Amino acid sequence: MKKFTLSMITVMAMGTFAVAGGDIAPIEEIAEVAAPIIVEDDSNFYVGVAYSYIDAEIDGEETGNAYTLLAGYNYNKYIAIEGRYTATVGDMDVENDRSSLNRPDGEYDREVENYGLFLKPQYPIGDAFSVYGLLGYGSVTARLTDESGFQWGLGAKYSVTDSIDVFVDYTSLYDGDMDNIENINNRTCDSLITSTNVGITYNF
Repeated sequence: MKKFTLSMITVMAMGTFAVAGGDIAPIEEIAEVAAPIIVEDDSNFYVGVAYSYIDAEIDGEETGNAYTLLAGYNYNKYIAIEGRYTATVGDMDVENDRSSLNRPDGEYDREVENYGLFLKPQYPIGDAFSVYGLLGYGSVTARLTDESGFQWGLGAKYSVTDSIDVFVDYTSLYDGDMDNIENINNRTCDSLITSTNVGITYNF
């Protein structure tokens, strides 16, 4: 009987030790490391050049070839700021409202020049194509008259590579009355000057 009692005590002691030993062993937890979040930077500077076709309705219609130089900064893929300079090259084709022997239609040495600064909202469509608007203020010189005011435009661009974009747009450079126009005395002309542009930009 004593041997049976001693065996039971031994078995119980060993079971208690085993349970206690299980409690002592630490449980290791595997920590999960979150993957880093990569934020794409869409900001960049860019420069460009374009062929421009000028249409100036000033006491008739004057059309001609021009070039446009531009530089801008993309804050992101939705908004940019852009500056432009446009100037005609060579003679302009003139059709007068009151054509006569003294003022015949034809090609004349006349110039149109414009400076403009624009806010450029843009909306991507797919990976390479986007449309945009131009909203800004500028100064235009035509027929030796300077006028300043609101300017706007609409356009689209296509990314050929990460660095090269091609674009086409239409801009309204001036829409309003013009005074003190060359060869026109004491009369105000309701004028509209627009530019259609096809060009290329380089992204830094």
